[in-house]
Amino acid sequence: MLPHLAVFGVSVPFIVGLGLWNSRKNLFTPGALRFWGICIFVTIEFIYFGVFA
Repeated sequence: MLPHLAVFGVSVPFIVGLGLWNSRKNLFTPGALRFWGICIFVTIEFIYFGVFA
């Protein structure tokens, strides 16, 4: 469980950055932001498992 929380901690700045960038550009709907936030988390999770598993 702890590695998942660490990965989440690493991915949060990217997700927040996407939200801040979207507030200026207004390209994504709230649902699309949630989708891409999950994609960012899952991508970093796959990278973590690929490196350490």
